[in-house]
Amino acid sequence: MMQWLRDYWPIVAFVLAMLVFPFVKWVVGQLRKGLASHDDLQSLRIDAAEKIASSAKASADAAVALEARLNARFDLLSEWVANHNVAHAKLDGQMDQLRQTMEQMPTAAQITNVLVRLTEVQGDIKAVQRTVDQIDERVLRHEGIFSNAAANRQKVSA
Repeated sequence: MMQWLRDYWPIVAFVLAMLVFPFVKWVVGQLRKGLASHDDLQSLRIDAAEKIASSAKASADAAVALEARLNARFDLLSEWVANHNVAHAKLDGQMDQLRQTMEQMPTAAQITNVLVRLTEVQGDIKAVQRTVDQIDERVLRHEGIFSNAAANRQKVSA
């Protein structure tokens, strides 16, 4: 095969050139049809420049609007922080007052001592109540005796 190719290579090259050349010519023609002309490119450049300019203006407007919104938001947050600081200071003062009040309140041990003493006093009160009841009974008994004696005297004198 190599010998045959060495002998007939000019003929093979000519046949290949005749087959490939029309194909290459057709591809180049298609490329020329598909490529834009200088006027088309110029109009595309102008359109692109206008779109870029309008996009830049829109971006600048959006940036200004965003800055305004962010400034408004920052102002609101600054006001909120200031109000929060005032509220925090008020709460801090109230917490100090609460701590002072709690320090003045009796402890659990002190309350227990008071309850123990109240129980003792309650027992003393019950003892005093029994004594008062006994005195009341004796007074009633003596009143009965004195009223009977007075009634007997009236009967005797009458």
